Amino acid sequence: MEDQNTILLVDDDEALIKIVSLQLTDQGYRVDSALDGDEAIIKLEQKRYDLILLDIGMVRVGGYEVLGFVKKKFPETKVIMLTGFADILHAHESKVLGADEFLSKPYDLNELLTTIRAVVG
Repeated sequence: MEDQNTILLVDDDEALIKIVSLQLTDQGYRVDSALDGDEAIIKLEQKRYDLILLDIGMVRVGGYEVLGFVKKKFPETKVIMLTGFADILHAHESKVLGADEFLSKPYDLNELLTTIRAVVG
């Protein structure tokens, strides 16, 4: 059920984090956020998440690096990669590295919720 799913939203866009966190919380999800890959890894070491919404393009530690960490340490955790640079190479690389799904920005709430439901069940 949705109300049992805990999501970590990782993106360097603070405004996007606020909006998406509010939307997902309104849908019954528990949402934590991180503004970069370093912060995401720290949170992942402290708490287990059902799903990570993970931006690819971040400064310092990028999304692919966080994805590698997640798949090595917590292989059961689902990951949806997010990017403003939607192309077949990013989508393919995401899948090769173990992402469960790929979304291009901007996305609307219905598209995001449909993708989340498909990934976490």
